[in-house]
Formats: sequence, C-alpha cells, structure tokens
Amino acid sequence: MVRAGLSYKFEWPGIGGGPRSAYNAMAAMPPVAAAVWSWSGFYVGANAGYGWGHDPSSSLVTAFESGLGQLPTYLAGPNSNGFVGGFQAGANWQTGPVVGGLEIDLSGSDIKGSSSAAGFDTGGAPVSATQTDKFDLLGSGRARLGYLVSPSIWLYGTGGLAWTRLDQTTTSVNSDGTTITSTPSWRFGWVAGAGGEARLWNTNWLARVEYLHYDFGDSGSSSSGFPAPIFFLTNSTTSRRLTADVVRAGIDYKFD
Repeated sequence: MVRAGLSYKFEWPGIGGGPRSAYNAMAAMPPVAAAVWSWSGFYVGANAGYGWGHDPSSSLVTAFESGLGQLPTYLAGPNSNGFVGGFQAGANWQTGPVVGGLEIDLSGSDIKGSSSAAGFDTGGAPVSATQTDKFDLLGSGRARLGYLVSPSIWLYGTGGLAWTRLDQTTTSVNSDGTTITSTPSWRFGWVAGAGGEARLWNTNWLARVEYLHYDFGDSGSSSSGFPAPIFFLTNSTTSRRLTADVVRAGIDYKFD
C-alpha cells in the first residue's frame, strides 16, 4: 500500500502557538542528564623516561705469568643510566571509586654503564679489565589497582613479572693483547611501583607518571680462563641482585 495524507497539529495547552512555540516547548523540558564517563575499557599508549641500573657483582681477575707468580685485580660491577621509551596496552575495570586493570609494556633502553680496574702484572707489564652493562630491552606484565581521588584522577600501585635483555661485555688487556667477550642474556624477575593517571579535559586521552623498580635476581657465580703460551687470565665472578629503577611519563587513549 502506498498512500498520501494530511494532518493538523494542535499546540500543547499553555504553550501557545507562533514561530517560537517549538523553542518554548524545548525550553520547558527538564535537562537530560549527561552520560557518566567511566575508566573501564581497553587502552593503548606510549611512554618515555629515564632509568638507573645497578649491578653489584664483583670479579676477581688474577693474572698468572710463567715464572713470575700472580697478581689479583678487583673489578666491581658497573652502575648504569640512560633513557627508555616504548609502548603499553591494557584494560581497566571501574567499580565505584576503585579502578583495577592489567597491562603489558615493552621499552627500548639506553641504560648502560661500565667499570674498570687496572694494574701491573708481576713482570711490570700493565693489565686492565673493563665490564660494560647495557639493558637493551625492558618489559613487564603487571596488575594495577588504585583509587579515584577525583572523577578524573586516580592513584595506583602496580606489580607483576618483568624481563630484560642484558648485554654484558668484558674487555681484558694484558701483555698478550686485548680480549673482548660479549655475553647477551635474557633475565627474568619481578617489578613493582606506583603512579598516577589523569583524564585530559573531557576526552578519552589519559596522561600518567609512574615509578617502577625491577629486580632480576642473582645469576650466581662463575669462573673462566683465557690461556696463552706464557700468560693466562682467570676471572672469578660473584654475582649479586641485578636491579633497575625507571621513572617515566606516558599517554594513553581509552576505547569505549
């Protein structure tokens, strides 16, 4: 069926007619409540900051030379520092003033440092050793739990699993020349920290500042040797807990 029709509209009583009648009717209606914004939802973002690494290992480097005896050289583990930057992604759930969520992040790192020790062997020739640590990557999978101090700001604690790719290089110089040994390795441990996040104006953009402490545990002790015809070097390393501290800022976009 296809049809045409004609209707006449009557004004509401008390509103009156005229060209402003529709406007007057709208003005008389109660305001519609604005939708309440929620922290719940998935988000992605990026971060950048600065970090410090601490390697409290100690190495006793002993040089032996035929007929001349031995000379020990002590080499301490290096402290390091540098910039970090990467991305994060996760999801939040809000229940009243409590917000919790899960997050994974991965950062490239320029946290590096070195330490050196120098001396002379029993024959009077100079010997030296240098150890360099570089955190190539830092990553974590964490939970976050916090409280809304206002509708647009929450403070949280965070913790979970962490990993890093550590590149350690040892350079030894003696009468036989220079020996360079590079040992990249993956280290796993835990991370904990705290932070704050704020909603930017009335948008879905979020800004944060946070501190994270990483602990990658004790890798144990080791001993190695570098033989030569009349000279060789032994390296006995006692490890301690490898740690890193990072302060960073980030920005996220939350999807409804």
